[in-house]
Amino acid sequence: MSELYLATPVLAQAEPFLSALHKQLATCQPAALLLRLPPVAQMPDSAAAPLVAAVASCVQPLGIA
Repeated sequence: MSELYLATPVLAQAEPFLSALHKQLATCQPAALLLRLPPVAQMPDSAAAPLVAAVASCVQPLGIA
């Protein structure tokens, strides 16, 4: 585990980002991941929740905050 923090680009979809994230986590694991989402007016909670869950399922098992 490194002391680095990873900030994502603004994500509207999880899938394109998750494949790249899986590859990168194999070589370097940040201490935390800051997930950036579009403004609420562009992405309601009902759309954001599955995206957050998909990213969380990738990083939480590795102990990444």
